[in-house]
Amino acid sequence: FFSSRRRHTRSLCDWSSDVCSSDLDQTLKALAGSTQPSVRTAAAWSIGFQTKPRPTDTTVAAYLADSSAATRRRMLESLPRLQPEYTPLLRPLADCLNHEDREVRLATARLVVRMKPNEVRGLAELARPLGWRASLSSTIGYVWRPLQEGEGVNLFGVDFGTRVLAGNHPASMKLEAARLIQMSLGDLGGRGGTPGMFHGYTGTVAPDLAVPEVSGLVTTLEKVFPVGDRAVDAELGRIIAMLAPTSSRLAEGLLAQVTPQSHPVDDIHYLTCLSRLNQRIPERNLRPCAEALLAIEGKIRDRQLPQDANWNDRLGELFGELVTATPELGIFLVKSPRFGQPSHVAFLSKLDEEATELATKAFTRAVQRTADYPWNNELVYVIGEAQSDTSRQLIRPLFDRHDLRLSVLMVLAEAPQEEDRPLFVEGLESAPPETLARSEEQHV
Repeated sequence: FFSSRRRHTRSLCDWSSDVCSSDLDQTLKALAGSTQPSVRTAAAWSIGFQTKPRPTDTTVAAYLADSSAATRRRMLESLPRLQPEYTPLLRPLADCLNHEDREVRLATARLVVRMKPNEVRGLAELARPLGWRASLSSTIGYVWRPLQEGEGVNLFGVDFGTRVLAGNHPASMKLEAARLIQMSLGDLGGRGGTPGMFHGYTGTVAPDLAVPEVSGLVTTLEKVFPVGDRAVDAELGRIIAMLAPTSSRLAEGLLAQVTPQSHPVDDIHYLTCLSRLNQRIPERNLRPCAEALLAIEGKIRDRQLPQDANWNDRLGELFGELVTATPELGIFLVKSPRFGQPSHVAFLSKLDEEATELATKAFTRAVQRTADYPWNNELVYVIGEAQSDTSRQLIRPLFDRHDLRLSVLMVLAEAPQEEDRPLFVEGLESAPPETLARSEEQHV
């Protein structure tokens, strides 16, 4: 029976243009009194297709005040198609801004973008007495307006979000405040020349840290970060990265989130946030930072997590930002007992000459002491570059691995030895002609 009623409700949009406004409005009022939430929700959805004749404000307000969060959301989503005057609906809309359902609040905030300035002010005035939750939702809508027009930093939103972070509010509200601050700072997305790794950590505009609202935000972050909630702290870290302040307190706070027990996804996140500060890592934190970088792969392997195909490139970009600000981090990295895994090749392009030499020796030691070392082509080139007796003895046996054969031949071709001749002969079937030609030239 109720399934049939829902089908008839959805058909309202098909015949509404053939009935008078009063008949349609009476039908919608009757459906609003249904004891079945699914019927009321379907009716609210159908209103978005009934622009002529349009339901009365009283009927719309009834759906906005419905006890079902789903019905309210459908009504809020239908309102833009009605293109109403929002003034008669401000009271139920303010109540929606204070609703316990987050999606109801956000759907209401999205309507603020469509309102006239006097309607925005009226809604904010009605929301303010309802408390922080309603005011926060109202402010999100207010910030969305200029954000869509690319107007940059919204200092009112920054200040309001900062006050929520500093206050005694639940984690869910602080999470919304963190998102409000990100949008108020121009939102994420990066600026020209920002590597892809950092688009989710860089704002579209560079905030002026001298502005009182922004400097006040930095001060608040120094006091409250971390708050102890994983989701909130992750977004606060993103805000810190957007601001890129010079703050040893925040730098140490970010690094402190990376522990032997922390999740590798969190480790990557907080190290990326740290890299955006563009300041020297305090000397006492160099070893922990190096160890954190080297521990990520093991954590991923232990949890059997999938790795992105561009993992080495992204890891190299992250390390590059960190070592650019603090060059000595490279020495701490390559001197660590953890250093020497194949994925650590991603760090080499960012190291200075001294650190690169130490890294090559560390890789060699790791290969020598590890049975069935997981070689890759990049590592063959790294160790083979030394062109020493030791390196060649390590590389020659790898010729039998077809996935490494070409790399082995190219390394051996740089300084071919008589004992390499059988390998080149066998490699005639697969090696590129230029590799064999190089071997011949070197041998002559």
